[in-house]
Amino acid sequence: MQISALRQSLRVVVGIPVLFLLVITSVSQACLWDWDTLQMERRRFPGTLEMITGKFVRHSPAYYEWRIQDRSKRIRSPAEDPDLADDLAVAYSKLGRHAEGIALLEQVLAAHPDRYETLANLGTIQMLAGNLKVGKEYIEQAIVVNPNAHFGREKYQSLLAEYFLKKKKSPHPASEWPNVVHLKQICGFAEFVLAKQGLQSQQLTGEPSKEAEAIKAELAAAQLGVLGMMHFANYDSPLLLEALGDLLMAWPARSDDALQLAARAYFRVAQVSDDAKSKDEFQKAGANMVFGHVDYINHRKTIPHESSSEGPGAEADLEKLSTDLNRELAEAKTYFDAIAADEQRWIAEGVDVDKAFAARYYDSLDRTIEEAKKQLASERRDVRSGPHDDAIRRALQFLGAIAAGLVALILGAVVTYRRLRARHGKRNGQAAE
Repeated sequence: MQISALRQSLRVVVGIPVLFLLVITSVSQACLWDWDTLQMERRRFPGTLEMITGKFVRHSPAYYEWRIQDRSKRIRSPAEDPDLADDLAVAYSKLGRHAEGIALLEQVLAAHPDRYETLANLGTIQMLAGNLKVGKEYIEQAIVVNPNAHFGREKYQSLLAEYFLKKKKSPHPASEWPNVVHLKQICGFAEFVLAKQGLQSQQLTGEPSKEAEAIKAELAAAQLGVLGMMHFANYDSPLLLEALGDLLMAWPARSDDALQLAARAYFRVAQVSDDAKSKDEFQKAGANMVFGHVDYINHRKTIPHESSSEGPGAEADLEKLSTDLNRELAEAKTYFDAIAADEQRWIAEGVDVDKAFAARYYDSLDRTIEEAKKQLASERRDVRSGPHDDAIRRALQFLGAIAAGLVALILGAVVTYRRLRARHGKRNGQAAE
């Protein structure tokens, strides 16, 4: 009986390595999002953090006040000087005076009904004023006139208006639970854009495919379009930040997406929103983006467990995310303050601010991306191992400990088995006598 039980125990011991391998496979899959760093995401999507925080070349409010005075002196009428009218309208809009800008552009359009620049500006300002349906109509007219202008930005501007005009899901799926992110469930504006191209998230697999490549291409184009809108229209628009977050988290593989950048985009929505419900919703979305990331796990360990045995949870993640993002926003403000100081000095000196600005800065999204690449090249590269490397290293360390235990257990079992067998044989011998 004892020998039979011991044999069964040995079978269990031998089966442990098989179970262990299954566990290791599970761990390696669960840790995939623990590896990526903000720096790696910035290298994949240079210029994106700069758009989120406002760290790029742009004009100050003082400049737009100067432009209004300058163009108002030079313009004869909106119909006769449509370029100056466009400049004036944009300046009004940048200062929040959307109605004045719209009135000017409508006068230009009455004289030049097919003028692309006016149609595009009018559509953008209408959207910034909250008139999404009217703005969409003007944007679509601009696309007919010039389909390829601004790297197709207007296409995604029109889609953005259509998306937000529809009854979108509330609360945002990214705010509901972390596995929406980590199970690669495409949602929000990204899902809408892909559906317009006949692409569905169900087509995503772990293997390379034409569908996955088509999804990547469309996400890249949409992302560039949204970044362009942030650069030239309003970088801290809640709608644009939400759309950008949706696109950043939607890439097919975890080695392609940018969850830390998405977290910042969503958290900025919470920061700039006046609505308490939106603030709460997008704070949760930001926390879900970074859930399970090793830096955030380590941060949780530094906080005393006050209320539960499970630790501070999402509150700790939000604390770190908020601290990191506010530091990046402060850096962006310092960068922008230098530009604003230049423009104020040029205005005080009575020089042509446009010429002085052009001589010192060149305002374009391409420049922002190139400057971001230079900055990244100057930074010390984060050399963490990849997710599979980390999983293998942890597995080997664990396997070493398990193997040592198994060897000791098996040796002990064998010795015990031999002793019991010897005793059993001795008893049988004695019984035979």
